[in-house]
Amino acid sequence: MELTSSRLIFVKMKSHDFHYYLQLNTNEEVMRHITGRALSESEAKTRFENNLRINNEHPETMGFFIVKEKSTDHLIGLAKFTFLNDSQAEIGYSVLPAYWGKNIATEIVAFFTDYARNIPEIKELIGIVEPDHPASIRVLTKNNYTFYRNALKEKTNVVHYRYIL
Repeated sequence: MELTSSRLIFVKMKSHDFHYYLQLNTNEEVMRHITGRALSESEAKTRFENNLRINNEHPETMGFFIVKEKSTDHLIGLAKFTFLNDSQAEIGYSVLPAYWGKNIATEIVAFFTDYARNIPEIKELIGIVEPDHPASIRVLTKNNYTFYRNALKEKTNVVHYRYIL
């Protein structure tokens, strides 16, 4: 499955994409605001296999995507668009540092926010970010997400931003 926005290509993650996943998840800068640290290769493999399992459960519309630049086909990052429950979906992303400050994350969130309108069971979208990461909060608020609640995720304080469809 391949989806596109103005500058990006979103390809549903497959088993042969582990090298892309590893490139992002072992990058200290990328992972600082996701897990607090870069993952080891074995940790990344475990998470990657879980992502593939989720992709297989929702083969048509939802899951984890490799994000590439349309004009060059270069890896830019990863995108997450998964169910949280029967009516909520989570939107997430990670972007390589070379693409920071270029509105890539904003475009990813805008694309999947619009894409969610085609999935009738989704009533709300949730973006989960660290409270001390203003860039990610800005990405969500630029896309009209509003503060929803404080929460814990894997023993880390996070904030949920919500978009009601």
